Amino acid sequence: MIPDNFEKLVVSMDEFKIPSNEGIKHIPAWELDIYLEENFKN
Repeated sequence: MIPDNFEKLVVSMDEFKIPSNEGIKHIPAWELDIYLEENFKN
């Protein structure tokens, strides 16, 4: 684990869902735009 308070994102081309673990989220590349829009709106 990286000792800070920031969420980590791993973007991959895997087609299966990997559960989040200790602040690290796995996001399929084709869902990255949706994730960013939902979580980083101005």
